Amino acid sequence: DTADAAADAATAFRDRLLEYDRTAAQRTQVLDDQSDFFDVNSAWTDPQERARLQELQAQRDKRINEERRKVRVTFDFAGRRVVTGEVTTADDDDGDD
Repeated sequence: DTADAAADAATAFRDRLLEYDRTAAQRTQVLDDQSDFFDVNSAWTDPQERARLQELQAQRDKRINEERRKVRVTFDFAGRRVVTGEVTTADDDDGDD
């Protein structure tokens, strides 16, 4: 009667939860929207937007490379130490390029 109906409902609910647990890995999927909308070579960008993004990427790469070149490293073998420092404009005009 009501006890049998409640037991049947509980069993059906248990079976549904167990099936849900068994198929969880099949239903789990990761979507990477970052590469769709923010990648320079995305298939979703039009040619003008792609050119603009490539230009911004080139500017960013140039700025990073310029920042790396501003560091001067001096090796003091007698004192056994390494001295690092920023390159100033006076230091940069050595002519040793």
